[in-house]
Amino acid sequence: MALTTITAAMLAADLISDHTNIGAEPAGSDEVLLSDAGVLKAVTVTNLIAGAGGGKVLQVVNAVYSTQTTATSDTYTDTGLTAAITTAATDNKVLVIVQQRGCGKGGTDTGINLQLLRAASSICVFEARGGYTGGTSNNGIGGCGVVYLDSPNSAASHTYKTQVASYSDSSTAYVQWVGGTANSTISLIELEY
Repeated sequence: MALTTITAAMLAADLISDHTNIGAEPAGSDEVLLSDAGVLKAVTVTNLIAGAGGGKVLQVVNAVYSTQTTATSDTYTDTGLTAAITTAATDNKVLVIVQQRGCGKGGTDTGINLQLLRAASSICVFEARGGYTGGTSNNGIGGCGVVYLDSPNSAASHTYKTQVASYSDSSTAYVQWVGGTANSTISLIELEY
């Protein structure tokens, strides 16, 4: 039998102090009871959540990209994976979650470098020399990812993207390798602070 009601008789005297101060049962099904200096008070879940303050998720933006991209030098080039979000307030933060799929190096002595950018500024290098073997065989390493909490410091549109470079100049590094079947993703989550 499931317990649906907790009565005062079920509570130890010291569990919630002065539990008899509540004058009536909660009026609605979304109410909870809180002890305020020993006095039980009813509050709705909606008001409890609204008063919780920062950390609320305001919006989520997601993008997927699957076209193979190569880099043949140590100069970074766009992978094609990009997304934009417009933040509502200056203090809000953006949680960026990237999963770059189909990463690897071609048949040369190199590795893959990946970075995350906001607009034209690098904010995080999340892979360095990935797949490097010291040899000249192909090496597919699968996915590389990053979770990054960014503070753009303005209520405006912000574009995030990834870039790829070869660790060794004139060698080949890949993302979304495997003929377009490797889907890379980027998710942007605006958090109220």
